[in-house]
Amino acid sequence: MTVRREVKFPRILHDGVIAFSEARERLARAFEIALHVPIRESDWGDLKV
Repeated sequence: MTVRREVKFPRILHDGVIAFSEARERLARAFEIALHVPIRESDWGDLKV
């Protein structure tokens, strides 16, 4: 007997449209993550990507 497991990806990796009701939570989480990631040196000079 074979057991099928369903792989569920976190919502952060979901490439679909974010519902209006969850936009505030997702945007807050994105800002929280962005503030903790240092900006690395760019090969483009002063351009920060």
